[in-house]
Amino acid sequence: MLSIGRTSRVRQGFAPTHRHDGRHNKKSRRRPIGHPDRVGCEHHQQTQCGASAENLDAPYGTIRSAAVGNSQWDVYFFGEFVSPVEPLMATSVERNVTFSRNVEQESHVPTADDQRIDKKFQEQLGFLARSCEMFDNGHEEEALRLATSLRVFLHDTRSSTSLLSHMGLNGIDVLSTSRGHGDWQDYLAHEIRPVSPSPVWVRPLLGNEFNAIPKADWWNVESVFSHGGESYTRRVIICSAANKDGGAHVDSKLEEYYEILCAGEYGPSLTVDPKGGGQYPFTTGVPHYAKNAHLGLIRQFAHEFLTTANHNGWCKK
Repeated sequence: MLSIGRTSRVRQGFAPTHRHDGRHNKKSRRRPIGHPDRVGCEHHQQTQCGASAENLDAPYGTIRSAAVGNSQWDVYFFGEFVSPVEPLMATSVERNVTFSRNVEQESHVPTADDQRIDKKFQEQLGFLARSCEMFDNGHEEEALRLATSLRVFLHDTRSSTSLLSHMGLNGIDVLSTSRGHGDWQDYLAHEIRPVSPSPVWVRPLLGNEFNAIPKADWWNVESVFSHGGESYTRRVIICSAANKDGGAHVDSKLEEYYEILCAGEYGPSLTVDPKGGGQYPFTTGVPHYAKNAHLGLIRQFAHEFLTTANHNGWCKK
């Protein structure tokens, strides 16, 4: 028997159109911008807290028995005979992007330094787009490169200036895909793959509905992960990945919150009863959690930033 810990919504398809508190999203605040329709089926199946869901049809097979808990998250089930999962693909606004300075805002002839900054802006947008495609093709470690490029765009310190500051763009609005929880559920969905050595994974929701908020709030105010009464922003997670987890530097020890984020024990788990028979490519009798939430979150942040670039007319194919 497969036991799915602390989950009450069994969902087929991709990005949800319902809030996790049961209310519909307010379309006036969350609007589609420059994205194709979502992939997958919007049908979802509700189960009662603590109930079992028998023979659940899933995109790639069936799980015979799944016990569920009482929290509301998006979970994808992949059955015993799993075809290779079709990768998420970088969307059209995330491909082959370059930056073009708005000449109407220029009050002087661009200097050699201006031209160099423009070129670097173009390079970093290209880095983001290419790493997004590689991530979507299965190279999830590209999220660490995404974190480094996002830091280059956004992070100002006493000794370094961000590209947005160089370009005079700190006053812009950035598109957020938050669904109002202030936590990872706004950005990620879990996958259950009983035939994988790592049976629980997360994937970014991406999506085409956004809230436009000031860049300062997007970067360092809006909560994207909460644990132990503390909230963490995009800036904190991106800088941890870039500065300590291999984006640009590797530290011998990670911050405690980041280790918790990577461990995934705040989310759904999968436990297989060893007495139930059958062979699995992972240890039975113990809970398994998603270990890639930090990478999925960073991919989602890159999606938001690249869509912002396209929406503001910075990008050209």
